Amino acid sequence: MDHTVKLWDLNTKKSRFTFRGHVDSVNSVQFMPYSQVFCSGSGDKTVSLWDIRTNQCVQTFYGHNNAVNSSKFNIRVSSFFASLILFN
Repeated sequence: MDHTVKLWDLNTKKSRFTFRGHVDSVNSVQFMPYSQVFCSGSGDKTVSLWDIRTNQCVQTFYGHNNAVNSSKFNIRVSSFFASLILFN
């Protein structure tokens, strides 16, 4: 695994940009509705917030003790999102 998130152009079927910053597998990606921002959850126990206008990581959130398997934005309150870890 290359630990990246790729932004793909559906018309050309080519990668437009590669977002780098995680040091383990990327397990989830979700765009914030009606915005240019997305979050990614990773095996490195972090959630990162990305801006596709600047192609930069805006913020990395630390605090999980295990891999983050899912990250979701709250559609009703755009300033919050949740992350989830799953145990075996």
